[in-house]
Amino acid sequence: MDFEGPERKREIFAMSCGNVMSGIFGGLPCTGVLVRTAVNIDYGAESRASQLINSGYVLLITIFLLQVFAFMPLPTIAAMLICSAVNLGKAGAKILIRFAQDKAWLDFWTLLITCVLCFMIDGAIGLLIGLVCRVVLKCF
Repeated sequence: MDFEGPERKREIFAMSCGNVMSGIFGGLPCTGVLVRTAVNIDYGAESRASQLINSGYVLLITIFLLQVFAFMPLPTIAAMLICSAVNLGKAGAKILIRFAQDKAWLDFWTLLITCVLCFMIDGAIGLLIGLVCRVVLKCF
């Protein structure tokens, strides 16, 4: 797992900014992107093409199978979302463990505080506070 590449840092920063801006304007966080990133991390994807391939699969499924999903019972959809959230949590735990092992305490605490704020208060507010804290801590 390579969490240190500049592409990963830019990607996570861009997703964070997108989620914050989405929340500010009343939208929902783009969790699909986060889940897709977690899947790519779990399977060891190394190139940007993995995001494109994954997006292509989502597009094809949306185009050809949307009619089928319209008849899917809501508990089934809820179960899929719960499984996605659990898998995303596993990826987040791996990142936290990696930060702790690398003694990247600033990264560790910023991520942990942001997660707690997102859970306890609101996703957009937690991301905004986490982003501001991170920028302030990095600048000084």
